[in-house]
Amino acid sequence: MMDTWSIVQDGFTVEAGQAYEGLLTVGSGYLHTRASLEEHVADCPQDSRILRKPANVTAEAFEVKPGRWGTYVPGVFGQHPLLLQEMINLPWFLELVPTVAGERLDVTRSRISAFRRVLNLKTATLSRSLVWQAQAGPRLTVTHERFISGPRASLSVQRMQIATDRPVEVTIVAGIDANVTTNGFDHFACVECDPCADDGVSCWVTTDAQDDVWVTSRLSGGSALWQYRQGQRRVHREAVVSLAPGQPVIIEKRTAVTTSRDLLPHSPGQVLDAATGL
Repeated sequence: MMDTWSIVQDGFTVEAGQAYEGLLTVGSGYLHTRASLEEHVADCPQDSRILRKPANVTAEAFEVKPGRWGTYVPGVFGQHPLLLQEMINLPWFLELVPTVAGERLDVTRSRISAFRRVLNLKTATLSRSLVWQAQAGPRLTVTHERFISGPRASLSVQRMQIATDRPVEVTIVAGIDANVTTNGFDHFACVECDPCADDGVSCWVTTDAQDDVWVTSRLSGGSALWQYRQGQRRVHREAVVSLAPGQPVIIEKRTAVTTSRDLLPHSPGQVLDAATGL
């Protein structure tokens, strides 16, 4: 029986990477994210300062890249030097990536198979699965799920499950990255990053239009002890989890985004607290 509620991507290619990111976008009407891979890929920075110029959209040639981050809240706009007013690409919060013996999962460099991604239009849930043959020996099955809540429109929920065929320690990295531009232009006048309790991270940006955007992520699962790390305009937590065959580990990441333009002022922490236990 044909599944008419799902959009399916079997296999990954660099040439089709951005097309599927746009096609598999999820959102709530308030918050929207492109279907960027949770582990992103190497040699694909998102803070290019090459300004996109006005052009005939049917003739414009785009650089082929495997991925492009996109986090948007309609109403948060900025003035581009060439393209006039545009919706600002906000800090990327989807990072949730495993590393084994120094090898970071990367669909363009790692030995992977059975890559499959499905957007279920009935449940508005994006899921992905792959098999990763790590250089250190273990064969891992990695699955991701994500959705942006309808009732809680500023809440994103992610879940990663990792299973292995032999005992192995896996380092999990999860963070928020404000090293992003919009059509080659940096709209952030100020960026601040901070830890959030013992299991989370926060990022606050002020745009060049003087709008404030707050992003907070919290992590749970795997009995992990999350260590805090901060870089330039980027913040993350990392933890080492021990995997055994037949005992998959599930890591959940919940993120809330709020802005100074919200009609009902509230903080990301309040959004996340209200969703506790759900």
